Amino acid sequence: MLGGQGGCAMIGQSAMNVQSGGRTRLSTLTSGITLLILVFSMKDLMLAIPTASLIGIMITVSIATFDWHSIALNKGFKLTDLSVMLMTVLFVILTHNLAIGVFAGVLLAIIYRYIFHIKIA
Repeated sequence: MLGGQGGCAMIGQSAMNVQSGGRTRLSTLTSGITLLILVFSMKDLMLAIPTASLIGIMITVSIATFDWHSIALNKGFKLTDLSVMLMTVLFVILTHNLAIGVFAGVLLAIIYRYIFHIKIA
């Protein structure tokens, strides 16, 4: 709506806010007001920021907020559950569309549930 990048930047912003020590509503309010000021009063300055540098920041935030210990939890998953997750990730990567990836994962879960009568967690 305001000419910015698509995506859910607030999740990354909130996660980084908590990792940086922000624990109260004041920290969330401060970051939200700062973002509002940047978007409305400094739009031309923000448009001058190269997209490649924003992608680098986004990747850094993704790496910082990912729970690396969750990879070890995959050993305890059933093969059907793991295949649904991998199908979703694969379709998101191939199509660059989260909705298509989620649809593919849900479709595979429906196939497991109603055709093969396998319960998915």
